Amino acid sequence: MRAPRHLLVAVAVTCVSPGDLPVARVILAPLGVPTVWSHPEVSFVFRSFVVVVGSFVLWVLLAGGLSELVLPRIFPGDFVTGRVPSNAVLMASAALFAAISIPCAWLCARFAPARPARHVLWFLILAEVIGADALFIDLNNPWTSGGEGWPRWYSVARLLTWPATCWIGLLLARRSAGQAV
Repeated sequence: MRAPRHLLVAVAVTCVSPGDLPVARVILAPLGVPTVWSHPEVSFVFRSFVVVVGSFVLWVLLAGGLSELVLPRIFPGDFVTGRVPSNAVLMASAALFAAISIPCAWLCARFAPARPARHVLWFLILAEVIGADALFIDLNNPWTSGGEGWPRWYSVARLLTWPATCWIGLLLARRSAGQAV
């Protein structure tokens, strides 16, 4: 018995969280409906992708949101449109970004379907590639080449702190799971 295509689409749309997977299998397995979740390899890769990319998107949202909410209150005169913030603000921003990456790496390791270290490594690689891309764009930007723009140390500091903060997040996830470090 083949299920209509609209049933497959409805199930694929409603079963997006890992907690819904057993429900989809229980309901659709007796009907003989093939789903993406029927294949363990596809399910594992999809969950791994969601964990890594979801952790990074969470970092982007938290880092962008908190830097816009917290830093202007701590440094009220430094956020003027068209002007680069002072070094103190940029150091606080880099520290905030590093602090936010620790719980995001912890979440990545905590919700990884298997091999948390490998998932945190991919989280790190994703962040470093996007950060390096932003650094190269900044290096080629004529606005920053005249000494009026963002200092180079800011982008480099953010790239250098990622490995350490991801490692700390992985250690915290291992410690909370009771695994040996």
